[in-house]
Amino acid sequence: MLMGAIFVFAVEIPEWIKATLVMIPFAFLIIDVISWWLTKLNTEFAWITIISGYGCSSANIIQALNLVMRNHVIYPMFSRVDSD
Repeated sequence: MLMGAIFVFAVEIPEWIKATLVMIPFAFLIIDVISWWLTKLNTEFAWITIISGYGCSSANIIQALNLVMRNHVIYPMFSRVDSD
């Protein structure tokens, strides 16, 4: 949840991409909770739990890597001052 809040304030990312990447983990969390209840009824729904956990984790990793790349790799390359 905190990752999404930080990601919303990122600059130079189109709004539709930010909205999509912030909503994806929440959607996977809702699917995850629903699949817990479905798994209690029938164990074959356990695959949905695994897939939703993977989806939520991968969306958070994409957000984190995007922020790290922008803050520590891309912007510092363009903000270095030559000491001539």
